[in-house]
Amino acid sequence: ESPTLLAAMQDSLNDVVTTGVVLVGMVSGMFTTLPVDGIIGVLVALFIIWSGIGIARDTLGPLIGQAGDPQIAHEIENTVLQTPGVLGVHDLIIHNYGVGKSLASLHAEVPDTADIVAVHELIDEAERNVWTNTGVYAVIHMDPVRVGDPRIDAMREVTMEVLNKIDPALTMHDFRVVEGERKISLIFEVVVPFGYTEAQKEDIHARIITGMRAQDKRYHPVVTLEHTMTI
Repeated sequence: ESPTLLAAMQDSLNDVVTTGVVLVGMVSGMFTTLPVDGIIGVLVALFIIWSGIGIARDTLGPLIGQAGDPQIAHEIENTVLQTPGVLGVHDLIIHNYGVGKSLASLHAEVPDTADIVAVHELIDEAERNVWTNTGVYAVIHMDPVRVGDPRIDAMREVTMEVLNKIDPALTMHDFRVVEGERKISLIFEVVVPFGYTEAQKEDIHARIITGMRAQDKRYHPVVTLEHTMTI
């Protein structure tokens, strides 16, 4: 239902209620000396204020943007993941500005050795498929990731094992490695459940660093914690 129709319905309901209350007040005033008109006026005013707040709450969301439907978010992710060459999806953001007016942006991980022109064509196709399947206009950013390097893959696997021990709900993306003689910098982003407080995030950050250094003293984790943008 559109916000305009809901507002019109609420306005008509207000007219019915206020008219009915006024009639009750007129009849009641014939049988009592109490200030019925004043009481009825206050009740009607409070009802109008309450209904106005309800209309504003229902209509302001689409006007200023609101979170998308989790079901739609899941469908968008699946559509992009079905694209050949896409290894993963993250940082999905959906803004809903009303019926048929939803926008989405996300990052798609692709092999860093892939042909950029061919991958660009596939990403364009993925954007069209998202529109066809969901009616959401999507903008997809390509994130190149290194695959097929046994050493990097082993470090990524160790990192995921550490995260799973802390909380199986944690996910990781944008994993990169910068190797030095005495230090190996592991740079990655971790998505934490939306309900986590800042204190919990600080605790997770400390436990990730401790867990990674327990695997290898040369590991120097550079971790960015973020919340998922869709619920």
